[in-house]
Amino acid sequence: MTPDDATTLDSLARGLLLLEQPRNGYRFGIDAVLLGSSCGGHAPRRILDACCGVAVIGVQVARHHPDADLVGVEIQPALAALAQRNLSRCQLEGRSEVLLGDLRKLDRHPALLGRCDLVLLNPPFFPPKVGAQDTDNQRFAARHEVNGDLEALISACRSAMTPRACLKIIYPAAHLSRLIACVERAGLKAARATTVHSFVDKKASLVLLDALNHGRRELNISPPLIIFEQAGVYSPEVNAMLDGDQLCLWTRDLTPWPGSRNSDDQGSTT
Repeated sequence: MTPDDATTLDSLARGLLLLEQPRNGYRFGIDAVLLGSSCGGHAPRRILDACCGVAVIGVQVARHHPDADLVGVEIQPALAALAQRNLSRCQLEGRSEVLLGDLRKLDRHPALLGRCDLVLLNPPFFPPKVGAQDTDNQRFAARHEVNGDLEALISACRSAMTPRACLKIIYPAAHLSRLIACVERAGLKAARATTVHSFVDKKASLVLLDALNHGRRELNISPPLIIFEQAGVYSPEVNAMLDGDQLCLWTRDLTPWPGSRNSDDQGSTT
């Protein structure tokens, strides 16, 4: 399969992952790479890539977990088609699929309900009337909450989670309080947060949040992740992510959540 004039073929992991995406529509950014690089400490059985776009996040995670099944859900037909092509291109046939549809209507897919022990969510960052009003409908829908607000998307994710599952979300750091409130209203527990900074002396621009379907531990604040060492030079951690070595570097200190394949203590909480 080769891209057409409307798409480009871009690479991650030293060219091991070739990902087709729109040339002029919604294109994945560093947020997708960061979220896709945050799952190395666990061995999930079934992964849900919610609002998957072209499946860049799910593909990264599935590459490092060859025994896991991957399901992506995407509401925009063009992006869902590209996601399916990317799964095939990255040799994930037989253990992956893309569902075209509304994440908020997962009840139409009963095989997913309560069956996923790792859920990944890179949601739209802006309410419909906030931020630049993009003339590209595909890009606007990917960035703005026109197909469900944050709380509705998180609630849908929870419906897919096993009792011992983990939901991983990336979101603007300035709205962390909103994110945690939505997580808690969905009945989940905010367990771990990692702030992301463009430079070491800059305020956080993004936050990665782990939310659990169990446990009573207080929120754990991890050391910050810095994207650039200096202008135009990625930090060693981010370079490792882009090269495909990111999971073993960035998440080497993470312990598995109970119920995952490499958890020794089935009764503990993370």
